[in-house]
Amino acid sequence: MWQVEQDRRSTESQIVNINDKLALSYEDHTRHALIRIEKVLAFLKADFETHGYVTPSVHLLVKQQIGDPLINQSVVTDAAGIPLTSALTSRQSLAYAPQFQAHVRQDSGKLFIGPPRVGRISQKESIHLSVRLNQPDGSFAGMASVALNPNYFTEFYQTMRLREGYTVALVGLDGVVRARYPADAAFNPELLFAALDEQPTGNYRDGNQYYSYRCLPNQPLAVLVGVSGEVALSEYRQRRLAYLAGAIGISLLMLFYTVLRVGSLKQERALHQRYRALMEQSFDALVLVEMKTQQVVEVNRRFTELFGYSLPEDAPLYVNQFVVELQSKLDHIYNAVLPERRFMPPESRLFRHKRGTLLYVERVGTVIRVDGKDIFLASLRDVTTERRRQAELSRDVEFARNVQLELLPHIESAEFVEIRTLYYPKNFVSGDSYHLEWRRQGTLLRGFLIDVSGHGLATAIQTAALSVLLREAATSDLSLVEQLRQLNAQSAKYFSDDSYAAMLGFELDWSQRELRIAGAGITQFYANGRKIETPGMFIGLWADVEFSTGSLPVAAGDSFYFLTDGFTDALVRPEFAAQLSPGGQAFAADVAQLGRWGESGQLADDATGVCLHIGGGGAA
Repeated sequence: MWQVEQDRRSTESQIVNINDKLALSYEDHTRHALIRIEKVLAFLKADFETHGYVTPSVHLLVKQQIGDPLINQSVVTDAAGIPLTSALTSRQSLAYAPQFQAHVRQDSGKLFIGPPRVGRISQKESIHLSVRLNQPDGSFAGMASVALNPNYFTEFYQTMRLREGYTVALVGLDGVVRARYPADAAFNPELLFAALDEQPTGNYRDGNQYYSYRCLPNQPLAVLVGVSGEVALSEYRQRRLAYLAGAIGISLLMLFYTVLRVGSLKQERALHQRYRALMEQSFDALVLVEMKTQQVVEVNRRFTELFGYSLPEDAPLYVNQFVVELQSKLDHIYNAVLPERRFMPPESRLFRHKRGTLLYVERVGTVIRVDGKDIFLASLRDVTTERRRQAELSRDVEFARNVQLELLPHIESAEFVEIRTLYYPKNFVSGDSYHLEWRRQGTLLRGFLIDVSGHGLATAIQTAALSVLLREAATSDLSLVEQLRQLNAQSAKYFSDDSYAAMLGFELDWSQRELRIAGAGITQFYANGRKIETPGMFIGLWADVEFSTGSLPVAAGDSFYFLTDGFTDALVRPEFAAQLSPGGQAFAADVAQLGRWGESGQLADDATGVCLHIGGGGAA
């Protein structure tokens, strides 16, 4: 019964752990989908407010979105709600649509996320994300809106091949469920919001349902993953039957040794046959050890198969012959630990086969009293293959990490600019990278900041592929924008339908005293502590994309910080931003502070950066 209880607790812990990992995966998928749409809307807003009308680039981008599985409809309207450009051709007014009315009433400066409803133009169930468009004087000029397909999220859940009994939901903090799988999944939102009031990430239990949840950073949304105990505990219940059968067997073993003292030879023989049947039918290796002498008194067939020893052929057999442990440690276990505790909890140990090969074994056991002697009854299970697979996976991850580090360029500062780089993966491998190269005899520094969507080995491979492509293009005489276009065309084969890369290209031209920028999904950088917007479409989504460009004059004392989401998401929080110098003038101290954030583990995503400080033409 003790083992049943331990297994139940362990299984529930595994359920929570699996739910937590699924919730993290769903949060990551949802967050990157929303970031992609946010950046599309940021580009539409910036382009419209810069020019005052719908440019060909905006029109092309809106039309291209009709084939995107995430998007049902995309539209830019005027102040009266009439579409100026639309993915689905329509002149139907959107003046009374909830998202339009929300922007008419006020300029919140934030993304509006509406509840699910049927779109007026698409006639499909959609989640509407929109931003307000303004005239130069700040007055209302219209809106840019994207209608998301809720099935995009549920289809992602279905590809995970979750067993029956799982519930997954995308819930707004306003209490409205944006998407759920399965469609008829039911849960108590009051318990979810009570948990969210306590902490933004966690888990809770509702009757026989186990839930994990995560609140999306900087978004009024939360992801919920739940599983029915009937499903999640099914394998445990099967093991419980086996444990109870084993308990009956152990009880019969103790009964057998008791009856030996008082029963007849015939009774002893019958009990012995029952006892041997129970021993041999066990799926695990069983061994009985006399604690005082550490001599093995009984083993079953599975023990012989696992370790090569059998009785009475290998008698006398002692524990130190198959357990890899110092004799002093064994003496402590059998003379002090076991007599006091009377049981041994599940633990992975190193054992030795008769041939000398080593095995990793999970051991659990209990002390029984037979004929006045303490006997340790241990159950052993081979976990060597499982540990080997885990070790191979760890080696693969470490290899990928080393490859990523080797691909990072090592470049020296010049007299006119000091270069500092930052690289802090959130986990073992990173979806971030950077590329730097000197051109024109050291008067032009060109660089690229890379942030590939997702996490894990696949993302690491995509990041490495982009780094290799950038290295290959280093000898070409392409302009900054032309190199981005070439990279976009070459990188398509490395990305699936739902993956892409956000990038920012930059070059410091000292001969012209100018910093040129080309945005490709990374929407901002910092110049002297001031955030500069850099709208532009992602790499790897579409073959024919125009990238936005811009330039800034540079002078001695200027500082520029090109940072990925891990850093920029932190900088929107006042407690982080307050730790950097005003105007970004304390370059060395600010870079050191960014490094401390990366090392602290407090950042929510991979954090990579390239930081430049302009000197006076002499020493930097």
